[in-house]
Amino acid sequence: MPIFVRPRKGGKAFALRIKHQRLEKPVYRTFDHEADARRAGELALVALDRGEVPSWLHRSDEGDYGTAAAVIRAYRNIVAVPDSTDDLLDTIIQDIGAQPSGRIDYAWAEAWIKAMKVERQLAPGTIRKRKGALSRVRQWFVNTHPLYLRANPLDVLPRGYPGYDEHSRALLAEQGIDTPEDIEQNRRIDPEEERRIVLFLEECLKHAKALEERVAAEGMLLMFTLALRTAMRLLRELYSLTMDHINIERQSIFLRKTNNAMVTVYTPSTTDSPPYTRPVTLLPYLDNVYGTYVLFPE
Repeated sequence: MPIFVRPRKGGKAFALRIKHQRLEKPVYRTFDHEADARRAGELALVALDRGEVPSWLHRSDEGDYGTAAAVIRAYRNIVAVPDSTDDLLDTIIQDIGAQPSGRIDYAWAEAWIKAMKVERQLAPGTIRKRKGALSRVRQWFVNTHPLYLRANPLDVLPRGYPGYDEHSRALLAEQGIDTPEDIEQNRRIDPEEERRIVLFLEECLKHAKALEERVAAEGMLLMFTLALRTAMRLLRELYSLTMDHINIERQSIFLRKTNNAMVTVYTPSTTDSPPYTRPVTLLPYLDNVYGTYVLFPE
């Protein structure tokens, strides 16, 4: 569609996207009110259809990029960011928005990271997210305005930068403050929840009439069983699983795509399974979905 308006920051602002053959790329702008965003989009389309490009749609390299806040606002006017990143950028503007762009160098980046630890006691995961959001903004600025900035110092911070080093731990300990740690998301589904989910999926399968509905219900039930019994990840493992990954004779699934870089490399003794993969063992168990095997971890 030529114009698209979506709420941002919980409805406190509205992002307008305009697409037109006279524009090299879609243009994004932010408004305080939805009605203003839609009216501006409609007027822009009328002008573009006449062969005119309103000045506020031009991508200009000229502008005030003197502060971190100004660069972030320019980034938002060009790039459509998810609400989660939008909130992060709001927080960053409040935190370091007045910092001159020309002074955001490597030394400043290290000092900013240290301040988030010692002064604010933020968890490593929170530090990582804020640094990542600002780094994407700075990299965009480097790519689009090389005369203003030639390198992104945030991109070359050493590995492990969000963790609390001995010096930071000692400073917090002197103040009687415990070192913040990431909260691990380790909730596990309990047996009663599993029973209710399986019951619901079985009811969906039972009442499925069309072939497409039955295939979808069977697939969902099988995918849930696989995910629960094997801890396989959805995106890179379950969604990419094909029949040639499964070896019934060996009672195993051989995963070629895995995010876990610490798994033991498994090299089959025969050539009927792909080498250098993460093996997931399955035990023979008659299942009512396909009447074959249900998979279990080793």
